[in-house]
Amino acid sequence: MWHRVRRDVITVTYPGDCKTFDEIVDSWSVPAVAAGGCHINTFEQALIRADDIITCGASDLTVGRNFRARDQNTITAVNAYKLLVHDRVALRKASEMVTGISRD
Repeated sequence: MWHRVRRDVITVTYPGDCKTFDEIVDSWSVPAVAAGGCHINTFEQALIRADDIITCGASDLTVGRNFRARDQNTITAVNAYKLLVHDRVALRKASEMVTGISRD
């Protein structure tokens, strides 16, 4: 697990569980951004992980291979993340946006 610290934010690799992530987030006085994570097979699973990360206390998250490697409409995928992470809509609604475009 790694941390990258700037004056205004800390970037932390999501460890996979809320308790550990909470301990890391609570030990800093700046917002935490979750970075990376292991490979995920479907875009809907990536949205589920994003929801978990935000629920665990991250202010934001970065997306990489789990986002880019999918055969879906990029604009729709970006909007699904925005709804989930920034607008805090329910996971189900964000997932509905990608129904039929995620590849299992």
